[in-house]
Formats: sequence, structure tokens, C-alpha cells
Amino acid sequence: MPFHEGELAVQKQAGVEAAAQRVSGALKQGFEPASTEFLLPRPFAIASSIDPSGNLWASLITGPPGFLTVTSDQTLNVNPISTMDSQLIQNLHTNPTMGLLTLDLAARRRLRVNGYAQQVSEQGIQLQAQQVFFNCPKYIQTRYLLSDPSDRPASTPAASTSNLSSDQQNWITHTDTFFIATAHPEKGADISHRGGLPGVLQVVNANHLLFPDFKGNNMFQSFGNIAVNPQVGLLILDFDQGHTLQLTGKAELLWDDPRQQPFNGAQCLVSFTIEQVRMIRHACPLRWKFGEFSPVIPPQNSPSENI
Repeated sequence: MPFHEGELAVQKQAGVEAAAQRVSGALKQGFEPASTEFLLPRPFAIASSIDPSGNLWASLITGPPGFLTVTSDQTLNVNPISTMDSQLIQNLHTNPTMGLLTLDLAARRRLRVNGYAQQVSEQGIQLQAQQVFFNCPKYIQTRYLLSDPSDRPASTPAASTSNLSSDQQNWITHTDTFFIATAHPEKGADISHRGGLPGVLQVVNANHLLFPDFKGNNMFQSFGNIAVNPQVGLLILDFDQGHTLQLTGKAELLWDDPRQQPFNGAQCLVSFTIEQVRMIRHACPLRWKFGEFSPVIPPQNSPSENI
């Protein structure tokens, strides 16, 4: 059975059980030539991890092309590292469960690798893969990687709070891309991409966000995990300045909620209650130029139609 009980429950709720089974063949247990080739030139990845309190975090990793190298059917070396969040290292030392996502934003392609970390250090990680799969290009905004001058500002220490500042709330309301970390208690961690028009992440207040789920591959790995474990981590990356905003808290799936109406085409909503906030300025040495929004993003309803 390729899906666990949470995924099956959400697939049933959405009425897509047959469709999910049809695409389940995309879930591979190891690396194949296509995934090996895709990983090699990528300069960044997003990783999920679990801290000692059970909180989920999504963290940025960057490195020179070639830092993601497949060395066997089951093994991915993440080395050498240019940027890796120290919290990710600490979490993996206590709980090796890890998900990894990397994207080619210019070509709208993405690959997920879920498994367990070994030989964890500031210099690198060896990831033993249990699940490897490509996702469809839906909802990925086109962005083009810029050259990487050496005079980029150095990153600052992480600033931690229990809620969002007004500047952070403003940042969130303008974002069009974010990443979501989830985990199943026995099946491991996962990291996924979410995209939409600015406003796709709706700020309710300093500790509460809402975001929609648009139709995807019907497998519902993220939502299946949330169905059995509400702990979730979000990462928002400032593609222009390199800042990162990490949020951890609890999520709830909302079906047929009236607040779904402004998000045209949404299958359901996710209510996210923030418990911790971490911001690192200039965490990412890379910068991107915006190209265009994904052509499959549903247009949003006008403000006059909002509930």
C-alpha cells in the first residue's frame, strides 16, 4: 500500500481515491537516472526536521552545483554546504527523520526526497532515501537565478519570537510561494511547495494564518500527515533579499468553510496557529529575478466578493 491512513482518509474526503492510485507509481523507493540528473545542478534545497519537542521546521540549505550528489540507489550526499540552518543540524542529531525538496524555478520542476539523515555535521548530510518522486509544475512561479556576487551581506543570527511582527505580517501578505513541512509519526517527514497569487497566505492575526489548497497530484502527502499529526512548519523565502521566515505550529484542515470563498478553486483551507517564529536576515546567498506567475493559478475573487 503506497499511502498511509492519513493520506487515504484525506483522499476519501476529497473524493480522489482512484485518481491517487493511478499516480502512485510516481513514488519511487530510490534514485533513478532522471532524479540523479535533476539533483546535480541544483544550488538550493528546503529540508524538514523535527525538534526535541516535536515541532516541525522547514529550513534552507544552499551549496554549489554538485552539492546534491547521488552516490547509490538509496543515498544522497548533501555536501559541501554553503548555508545550512544550525537548528536543522541540531534537530537531525536528535531525530534523523528528514524530508528534502529541491526545485528548478526557471523550468518549473521539483523533486522530493524523504528518508533519514546520517553523518550529520555542519559540512554535510548523508540522506538515506525511502521515497523519491517528482511533482507536477503546478503553482510554481517562474524565477531566474541571478549571478552570485561575493559582496552579499552576511546572515544575521536567528531572531525568535512567539508571534509575527507587523513587518513580518506585511511580508506574508505579499508572498506568492512558501514551503510546508509535515510528518507522520511512523512514516517520516516530508517537505512540500505551495504557490499562488500574493495573498495566498492570509494573515488573520499575529498568531494565525489561513491558506488554500488547490488541486494537485491527488496524493495528499502533506494533508495526510496533518490528518494524523497537526504539527507543521512553514518557510517563507525572500527571493530578492535572501531573508528567511520560519514558522512552527499546528494546522487544521477545514472543509467547506465559508472563508474558502475568496480563494477561487480551493479544495479546502488550512488554518495554521503559530507557536514560534524565527527570522534570519540574508540567510540565503542566492537571488532570483521574478519571471511570471504559474498559468494554472486560479484568479482570486474580487474583494467585494470576499466573506
